[in-house]
Amino acid sequence: MKLAFYIPSLRTGGAEYVAIELLTYLSQQKQWEVFLLTDVKSSTLLSKIPDTVSIVDLNYSSSKNFLNKIKNLFKAIKLNKLDLIVSNISNSNIHILLLKVFYFLPKIKVICVEHSIPSKFLKRSRFLKDKILSKLLSVLYNKSDAVVCVSNACKLDLVNNYKVKIQKCFLVYNPINIEKIKILSQENIEYNLKKICKNRKVISTVSRLSYEKNVDFLIDAIKHLSENYPDLNFVFLIVGDGLDRARLEKKVSANKLDYFVVFIGNTENPFKYVSFSDLFIFAGRLESFGNIFVEALALNKKIMTLESPGALEILENGKYGEIMDENVLRFSQKMYDLLNQKEDLNDLLLKRALDFDSQKCFDSYKELLEKLS
Repeated sequence: MKLAFYIPSLRTGGAEYVAIELLTYLSQQKQWEVFLLTDVKSSTLLSKIPDTVSIVDLNYSSSKNFLNKIKNLFKAIKLNKLDLIVSNISNSNIHILLLKVFYFLPKIKVICVEHSIPSKFLKRSRFLKDKILSKLLSVLYNKSDAVVCVSNACKLDLVNNYKVKIQKCFLVYNPINIEKIKILSQENIEYNLKKICKNRKVISTVSRLSYEKNVDFLIDAIKHLSENYPDLNFVFLIVGDGLDRARLEKKVSANKLDYFVVFIGNTENPFKYVSFSDLFIFAGRLESFGNIFVEALALNKKIMTLESPGALEILENGKYGEIMDENVLRFSQKMYDLLNQKEDLNDLLLKRALDFDSQKCFDSYKELLEKLS
């Protein structure tokens, strides 16, 4: 049986790394002939794909026309005679389901993976394309053979707000390779950065630099921390990149925070920076699961985050980390308290991270795929 993962562009991101982990595992099982459908030109992570996976270039970069992209996808499916497709993002889920319904591909089984809480951004969006996507989601998700939800919050959102049949929804947490994270975390950080951090408390975040990740709030909190707690010598490492980076760098300079803030940029190993830090902070608005929470737990790091469905679920309503409201004063006060706290966590956080270890996810996917094969 021919199994394909569809992800329009394999670039840095949580859903993309999940796809890589699953492709690697499933191709090793020898039960399926495994394919990856993607745009090769815009994909920066293809080196992570094992040779046991056949890569099919959708050539999306050659055209911005939506219909041309759909035609390319249709041709790839027919040419390779695919039997089962796992789609990984809301937009790509709609692409596949449109083909299944309107291009007469009833025999192809489709699993949609939903990584977000759609109602949190689609229904509130002012953009017409998001409103259309929201309507299509309500109509088309029930045409899939299964919908994998990466959190309970995601599952409830689809069932309650989009009327997706509950029997189609399967809760499967993202695969987190705990052992791999622990090994990568032992890599040394750059010598110059180590000098910058010497004798200072280290705060870190790992995030795409975009609106929904709300890094602006973290910078505001860091500003308040620097101005109101002069006895605290610290540095804030921002690991990640995105469209907002230039603007955020200007904001840091305008607020005279260059001494306190270091932009690391994209990296294949964010774990060494989290491991090196005393406190991990996050402010994402829409996290449905949030791989980074589990990754920080795996490194036994104190966590502070703004409230989100993913944070509440993974951190168990604050049992395994501080969940805060969006208030700069309270957030900076809590950072100060945690940085001065001597509490020994005794591997408590690591034990929670093990609840999300990769093998549990792999077993769930394998069972679902065998059921549909």
